[in-house]
Amino acid sequence: MSDQARNYVKQLPRSRATAAQKKFLFFVADYNNLKAGCAWPGLQTLAEDMNITTRQVRNLLTQCEERGLIEWTPGLGSGNLGRFVFVDLRAAKEEQKEEQKEERKEEIPYPAIRKEPGTLNPEPKTEDQHAWGALGAEHDTIRKWIAFKDNIRHEIGEEEWIDWLRPVYFLKMLDHNHVLLAAPPNNGVIKGYKKREGWIRTRMLKEMGTTCSLTKYPEPCELEILSRTSPEWAEVANRLNRKKDSARVTA
Repeated sequence: MSDQARNYVKQLPRSRATAAQKKFLFFVADYNNLKAGCAWPGLQTLAEDMNITTRQVRNLLTQCEERGLIEWTPGLGSGNLGRFVFVDLRAAKEEQKEEQKEERKEEIPYPAIRKEPGTLNPEPKTEDQHAWGALGAEHDTIRKWIAFKDNIRHEIGEEEWIDWLRPVYFLKMLDHNHVLLAAPPNNGVIKGYKKREGWIRTRMLKEMGTTCSLTKYPEPCELEILSRTSPEWAEVANRLNRKKDSARVTA
């Protein structure tokens, strides 16, 4: 989750959001990724988290959009990776980037900006370089997830392993302590996971230091679009494309 997003929602005055709208925004903030600047929970996931209907979630979303608090881009296909963006946080982030850019222009000598031969001044790091640096941590989490999955396999037995755990795989880290898992659009798999979700989250928090949530397998077109947003999503797409059959992914 993003503490920045939660703190932002907490400080919203009554004039900007009702109690019901703030509650909705709090649940969205739980999935917010600070680096990406957005959240990807499905509407059904939010409805289950809040113990309300999907229709009520849509109504709250519409109200928050009309008040300029959040923007939502629907997901494509059955994966339903809708994209939520807190409008004020995005504006603040863009403003901060502009300020940093101006500061770098003042601090970096003219030859370094022009990249003239012989200069020893390094180029400022780009956002992509920072994002690639985060991939090492994600790869480490993937290894931990595979080991964790093998451990609980022996506890739940082969029947449950085959029925629902085997098709569930690691999709992406949404935050440093939140893992997004993916499953096929199969009611049996999803029900099996939901039945064990509380137990899995408790075990993951204890053994991996992370919590988790579940979404559906992203469609190829969704991966193609998301891979353009950041190197992290591009790595997700490359990892999944290396698998001939996504339903057989063991991670």
